[in-house]
Amino acid sequence: MLFIKPLKTASTSVEIALSCNATAEDIVTPISVKDELLRLELGGQLPVNYSRSSLSEAIYRSRVRFLSLLKIQDAGKLVAMNARLKSVFHGGKRRIVYNHIKPDEIIKRKGEAFLKDSFVVTMCRHPYDVLVSRVFWERFKKGGDSDFDVEREIDNMLKKGPLNFDYYFLNEKFIPDYTVKYEDMTNGLKWLDDKFNLKLVENLPVTKNTARKKEKEPKDILTEEQRERCYEINRQIFNKFGYEK
Repeated sequence: MLFIKPLKTASTSVEIALSCNATAEDIVTPISVKDELLRLELGGQLPVNYSRSSLSEAIYRSRVRFLSLLKIQDAGKLVAMNARLKSVFHGGKRRIVYNHIKPDEIIKRKGEAFLKDSFVVTMCRHPYDVLVSRVFWERFKKGGDSDFDVEREIDNMLKKGPLNFDYYFLNEKFIPDYTVKYEDMTNGLKWLDDKFNLKLVENLPVTKNTARKKEKEPKDILTEEQRERCYEINRQIFNKFGYEK
């Protein structure tokens, strides 16, 4: 099974749940320090077999274990540590695969057979929700800047095109063999539990849920013009997964 991880679909939570079912024989990719510490707390397999240096991987895992002993709660310190660990252990040509890698890059780095011979699992979420979640995540990374213009940033994000299209389609061909819908995650994970004899539901944590206070539904945050633009650039995703406009 190969898990392809789109943006803003609760995929980090599923990635952690998967790593709680993984061993050192599997491929596990690095995530943020905060989420690494949560993964360690849940007993998940820390990153392994993702780079060209097993020594670098071992040192990285030891650093994560050391940080867990410090019990750091300060968000600013964790962000700084995350940046440092990323630059030291995951930069340059050292890594082969990474957490948000797309199918086309998987083929370049692991070969076409690796993708073809895998049972490909991914996540999906309503494109309105993905768009709004991504914009508020950007604001969160900037420290919740009061000057952050949400409407302007949504417009800027829309200009970049669909956020997750390339995780699903390669040369117009739909790649995943199975998709877990954000809106029905428990049932989707139960299906994978049964098929692969896993324990995903019981190991599913909650991650990255502090970027936006959910006072409004994403659809109500977007203007009518933004909703229309979002639909047009994500039309194939709307149709493939049966989302309403």
